[in-house]
Amino acid sequence: MAGKDKKKQAAVPYEFIQEVNKMNKDEIVKRFIQEENDLKAMRQIKKEDEQISELASQIKDKEESIKDEIDVLKEKIQAIREEDEEFVELKENKKALEGGYRNEMKRRRAYRDYLYETMQKIYQE
Repeated sequence: MAGKDKKKQAAVPYEFIQEVNKMNKDEIVKRFIQEENDLKAMRQIKKEDEQISELASQIKDKEESIKDEIDVLKEKIQAIREEDEEFVELKENKKALEGGYRNEMKRRRAYRDYLYETMQKIYQE
């Protein structure tokens, strides 16, 4: 348990270390039990704290509101892109050019592959 919580622990003040060094074994055990009980009580209080759950609920509502606003803005951006004739034309031109290159590359690959097969046949004989 101590190893798991080690990363999140706060630094132990030097005064507390001095205080513990002055304690005998029984006092250390009693203090440990007291700290454990205090931590359990604090966890329970935190769990029952209505302010925390109310804030969490407000945060969730605000996140949903922000998400809705973002969705509306995304739709507006998309509409602007679709309505901008120059933008649409540029995209179509780009797509056409890419398609032309793609087709030419397919044709050239087919030529290359045919030549490769032909070379294999020639050199196998």
